Order: sequence, then structure tokens, then C-alpha cells
Amino acid sequence: MHKSVLTFVLLASSLVMLSAMTFLNNNNVSNTAMAQGYYGDSSSNYYSQYPTDDKKYECRTGPFEGFFVSSVEFCKHVKFDDKKRDGKVGPQGPPGPQGPPGSNGTTGATGATGPQGLPGSSGLQGPPGITNVNASNYYSIVGNSSTVTLNSFANSTALCLPGDVAISGEHNITFSGPAPDTPPAGSYDIRYFGSLGSDPPTNWSTQIRATNEFTVVTTVNCFDNPPLRP
Repeated sequence: MHKSVLTFVLLASSLVMLSAMTFLNNNNVSNTAMAQGYYGDSSSNYYSQYPTDDKKYECRTGPFEGFFVSSVEFCKHVKFDDKKRDGKVGPQGPPGPQGPPGSNGTTGATGATGPQGLPGSSGLQGPPGITNVNASNYYSIVGNSSTVTLNSFANSTALCLPGDVAISGEHNITFSGPAPDTPPAGSYDIRYFGSLGSDPPTNWSTQIRATNEFTVVTTVNCFDNPPLRP
């Protein structure tokens, strides 16, 4: 009886000691692991709450923010692109609204005034004009002689020199029949007397109609425009 009780006590004591040792061993391992701060496996992807020789980078951002890792690559945000994962590209979105127009810039300063050009040369002064009519700038020209025969017409015209102006005219009508010593048999009419054509006039003309032989001669008086005749 005493042997059985003693054996039971010894066995019970052994079990208590064994449990205590197991608890202490487990607790020691757990504390060691917690002191070192290791989580996960022994690969390069594990992280730590405390700096170590191989895990000395503390993440400020990313999925491991607040932990120490072996490379800063673990601290980066990883954003998966669904379009690249399935090989499909979605449709392009509509364009955004147009922004408001920018304000107008200020007007620039006025540029400097350019240099003044050289004055132009003065033209040559022309000769003074003629202010009166005299022998130096006035001349007459006698025109052709024309004779009337048997109730017909006769015409006589006198022309000024080129560039000059006709200012007046004269005519001379004479009987040229067969009996010059007797009064002329018949009469004549002056149908026209004056300048013809251009303005200012450059000629003078006379036209007569007669019932017998009459001869008419016209004289034109001309103004000599510069350059004057020699």
C-alpha cells in the first residue's frame, strides 16, 4: 500500500515537472522569437518590427509600413494593372471639358521711332510763262486758195505750227470770173468761218458758196507756245 502511494506521488511529480519544463521551453522559444521579431519564413520576403543586420530599412509607406525589411523594394506600393493582366485594353474615355481661356497679355511698349529719311531733292524750276502777246510770240499763216465754180462750194484752211494755238482768223474773197473789169455777175455766201477740230484750236477755216467764180483764202493768227520759233 505504501509502495503504491509513493509510486503515484513520484509519477505525479514527474508529470508536473515535465509539464513545467515543456512550458518553460516553449515560453523561452517564443520570447526568443519575439525578441528577434521574425515573422514568416526565412526567404527574402520576411519583415521585422526591429532593425537587424539584414533587415535595416524601415518602410514609411507601402504594405509593410512600420516594419524593417531587407530591401526598399518591399516598401513600394504595388498597383496591379488589370488591362495588362488579362491582355485587354478598355475603350478610351471621353475627352474632358475645355478649360477656360487664359487672360490676355498686357500690351507691349511702343518701339523707338526710326531715323528720319533724307529730304528729297528739289525739282528744277520751269521757265516763266508768257503774260502778253507781242511780235515775239505771235505769228500768222496763210492757208490754201480755193475757187467756186458754177454754184458750188469752196474751202480754205490755215494751220498753226505743231504745239501752238489758233487765237483768231481772217479770210479774203475775190471775184475770179471772166470779166474782172465789170461788176461781178453773181454773189457768194459765207457758210462757215472759224476753227475746226481740237480744243484748244490749232487751225482756222472758211467755206463759201457762190453762183459764179469766187476765190477764198484763209489766214490764221497763232500764239507761239514755248519753245518759241527761231
